[in-house]
Amino acid sequence: MAMVFLATGLPAVLLTPLVLVFLPNGPDDAKFISTLERKWLRERLGQETPDGQHGNPLAVIWDRRVLLLAIIYMLILASLYGVIYWLPTVVRGFGVSGTENGLLSAIPWVIGACALVVVPRHLRKEKTVLTAMIAISCLGLVCFYLSTGLPENWMRMVAMSIGTPCISLLFPCLWFLPSLFFSGQRVAMAIAAISTIGNLGGFIAQNLMPWVANAAGTPVAAMLVPASALALVGLLASLIKIAGFTNRQRVLAKERRAATNE
Repeated sequence: MAMVFLATGLPAVLLTPLVLVFLPNGPDDAKFISTLERKWLRERLGQETPDGQHGNPLAVIWDRRVLLLAIIYMLILASLYGVIYWLPTVVRGFGVSGTENGLLSAIPWVIGACALVVVPRHLRKEKTVLTAMIAISCLGLVCFYLSTGLPENWMRMVAMSIGTPCISLLFPCLWFLPSLFFSGQRVAMAIAAISTIGNLGGFIAQNLMPWVANAAGTPVAAMLVPASALALVGLLASLIKIAGFTNRQRVLAKERRAATNE
């Protein structure tokens, strides 16, 4: 297991100098956008930070909307890392060779990459995003649940190949929501808080998946973890849609009151 973390973490560490050298500090340094786009971006940033005040970041961390999105992010990451680390183990249980295991385990991620190119471009409205989030979560839930009980290995593989891309598609849906909950500088603070808290999902998954598999006596039973996590994601997304937490006028009014209090 230690080699897994070294193999996945070391490239990120080695890329750090490249990020520091090549990542632009602002619109003026971004050579990959046009002059018109650079001007538009400067104006937008100026509108969002008119007084140079950053507010109290701790107030954002304890905002119930941030905590709600952080829980959703945690559940999505628990599903993602659980599948990343456990899918090859499940496929190995099919009795395939090492090469076949690698090829079969790559199928869901190839499908997910294609889905990420096609689907997010159609999710541009609040109601569309929330509806898609609920539908994607339900589809993933059904697929992962079926993968634990289908009689044939190829059926289980098909179910996991459909369920896994659902996890990937939830990320663009989730990161669409902070701009509906918040405005101005608070969006950036909210995203940072959501990301920090939500990353606990990876720790939970890497311990919960093997525990479930050992308790059930079969590796494929671990897929109940992403199934359960996606069920909760769908439930929370439904609550957001029903409660209308993302109503834009309500968000702006709340942000104005918060700015006044600070």
